[in-house]
Amino acid sequence: MCRGDRREEIFREDGDREMMLATLAETVEKTGWRVHAWVLMGNHYHMLFQTPEPNLVKGMTWFQTTYTLRLNAKHRKRHTRHH
Repeated sequence: MCRGDRREEIFREDGDREMMLATLAETVEKTGWRVHAWVLMGNHYHMLFQTPEPNLVKGMTWFQTTYTLRLNAKHRKRHTRHH
């Protein structure tokens, strides 16, 4: 399960969900995970999968970072740091 920052929407439209699933498919290709179920809600998702190799952290890091970068690029959102 993963939730958007401050419970913000992580799927604004169906295209975002499609992009998430495409990113998941790439992750599965890279990691060998076996996906059993998923649900994509507006501001979070749930996934159930097996990791035959000990690569959960590496795979989730790639998956979530890649999806976030793609989503932000699609919606032209930039994060700035406040000092």
